[in-house]
Amino acid sequence: MKISSETKFRIFAILFFLALSCLSLRNFIFEGRFWAEEGVIFYPELLERGWRGVFSHTFQGHLEFFTNLVVYLSTLVEIRYAPLVTTYLSFSLQSLPFLLLIFNRKALGLSKISTVLFIALTVISPGAFEVAANSINLHFHFALLSIIVLLLPVTRLNNVFLLMSGFSGIPSNALAPFYLYEAYKERDRKRLCQFFILAFTGVVQLLLIIDNQAGIHDRKFLFDPLLTLKVFVSQELVQPLMPYMLARNTLTLLGTTDFLSWIVLVPFCIIFGYIVCKALRGNNKERLLILINLFLGCFFVFTALNGSLEIFAPVVGSRYFYPVFATLVLILLYWFEKCRSLKIIFAILCAVALMNSYFYAQKGPSWEVAYQNGKATQTYEIWPTGWKMDLTDDQKMQQ
Repeated sequence: MKISSETKFRIFAILFFLALSCLSLRNFIFEGRFWAEEGVIFYPELLERGWRGVFSHTFQGHLEFFTNLVVYLSTLVEIRYAPLVTTYLSFSLQSLPFLLLIFNRKALGLSKISTVLFIALTVISPGAFEVAANSINLHFHFALLSIIVLLLPVTRLNNVFLLMSGFSGIPSNALAPFYLYEAYKERDRKRLCQFFILAFTGVVQLLLIIDNQAGIHDRKFLFDPLLTLKVFVSQELVQPLMPYMLARNTLTLLGTTDFLSWIVLVPFCIIFGYIVCKALRGNNKERLLILINLFLGCFFVFTALNGSLEIFAPVVGSRYFYPVFATLVLILLYWFEKCRSLKIIFAILCAVALMNSYFYAQKGPSWEVAYQNGKATQTYEIWPTGWKMDLTDDQKMQQ
C-alpha cells in the first residue's frame, strides 16, 4: 500500500510537534506535575464533589469544564499517579489546535515548510512553557483552536471544537464578534451557526459570572494605554524573538519610566506598527488575524489576574499572549508564502527560539519526592516552586 506524500508529511509534522513538546515537558515528563491552582484549588474541590463537580465547580466565577474534567479523572487514581493523568490528558487536549492545523494546512494556505515553522515558533515560544500540559491553562489552547477554526471552512467537527472551546473558559467566547463579522461578510448561515455556538456558551458563562461574583478576585480590570503598548512589544517582539539575556535586559529597561526606556520602546513600536499596517492591507486572513491579535491582547491586559503588571512580567505574563503570539506567527508565515527570501529570517527566529527554550523551561519540585515528603501531613509541594497542595481537611483522601 502506497502512502501519499501528504500522509507522510502529516506523520512527520506530528512527530516534530511531539519532539518539540518534549522540550516543554522535559522537567516533568516522567512524573507529571500539578500546576498552581490545578493542585491548590481544583484537585481538593473535585476530590470532594466527585463527578458533579465537573459541571458545577466554577473558578473566578466561570466554568472551566475541561479543567474540571481532567482534574476529576485524576482523582480516580491514587494520588501518587494523579499528576500523570492531569499532565497527559492536558497535553492531549492542547494538541488539538496543532492537529487541526496539520490536517488542514492547505485550506489555511500554508505550505509544508510554513506548517513546520508554525509548530517550531509556537510550541517553544515563551508562553508555551507555562501553559504546557496543565489543565488550568487549557482555555488558552482552546482560544488558539477557535482562531484556527475561524480560518477554516465550516464543518461539524469544527462546530464541536467551538462548543468545547466555549466551555473551556472565557477567551474563546470573546472571539464571538469575529465569527459574526465573518458570517456577515461571507453571507454564510453555517458561519452564523458558529457565532451562535459561541454566543450560547458566552451567555452561559456570563450568567455563571453574575451568579458567582463573590468568586472573582485578584482582577483589577484596569486599562493603561502605555502599559498595554509595552505589553504588546514585550510579549510579541522582545521575549519570543530576541535572545534570552538581551530580552530580559530590554524588559527591565522597558519596565522603568526613564527617558532611555522611551528610546528603546520607539523602534519596537515602529516595527509593530508596520506589522499591523501591512496586515491590515493584506488579504482577508491577515486582516482577521491582526484584528484578533489586537483585540485579544487588549482583552487579556484588561482581565489579567493581579492587574496588567503581571502580564508585563517576564515569563509569567507570557501565558496570556500564547494564542496572541500564534496569530502573529501565522501573519508572518503568510508573508513568507509570498516572499520565500524571508527564509533566512525565519531560520534565525527558530534558532533563537530553540536557544531560549533552555531558559524559559520552568522548574519545580519532583513529584515523587513531594509525594513521599507529604504523605504524613497530606501537604504536597507542587509547581511552580513555592505552591503547596493541602488535603488535610479532605476526609476522602486515600493513601
